Amino acid sequence: MTDFCPQVWEKIQPLLKATLDHPFNRELSAGTLSADIFRFYLIQDARYLADFSRALAHAAAIAPDPDDAAFLAGSSANVITVERGLHERYLARYEGVDNVPTSPSATAYNNHLLAAAQRGGFGLMMATVLPCFWIYEYVGRAIHAEQSGAPNPYGEWIQTYADDGFSQSVARAKDIADRAAASASAYERAAMVEAFVRSAEYEWMFWDSAYRQEVWPTAGFAIQE
Repeated sequence: MTDFCPQVWEKIQPLLKATLDHPFNRELSAGTLSADIFRFYLIQDARYLADFSRALAHAAAIAPDPDDAAFLAGSSANVITVERGLHERYLARYEGVDNVPTSPSATAYNNHLLAAAQRGGFGLMMATVLPCFWIYEYVGRAIHAEQSGAPNPYGEWIQTYADDGFSQSVARAKDIADRAAASASAYERAAMVEAFVRSAEYEWMFWDSAYRQEVWPTAGFAIQE
């Protein structure tokens, strides 16, 4: 059975609409998103990508198929060399990056990725990392289609996730996840569905927390380090 991806994509349709309609993405598309909000987002996303790269490297290490392992290892490296490079070009415009704490939502999403590496096998790992590929392609292409040709300060960012090469990587990741689900037990497949949905929820939470520039509710307490 290779219908894992259609099944989970159908499950998150309301969440996908909410993600695309979120003020962060609406304002990003219009080019009106606050520079302070985007800066906060970049800082959180750069930290997320470090753990996302580790998760992909772990998936590569346990992949049963050598070609899949090579793809995942390459994706892990690409996160660092290409996506982190894009982050650094944008972040170079801002100061005080190191003084911004990792937000609660970003921390939770990172821990969700790393926990999957500890508690499950290859199928669970693929289900956990897939939404970051797939939802970014979905949002990136939708926003790219809305562009009128007028200059957008976030144009390079939008283009990265609407790129045909990125879409090819998404298609490969989906194929790997489908094949992993096809050979999984009923229990393992159910865990994969749950992991995919949870990651999709974290994607929405990540954008929402960036828009709110989320801080720890305990930030006002004088906790000694």
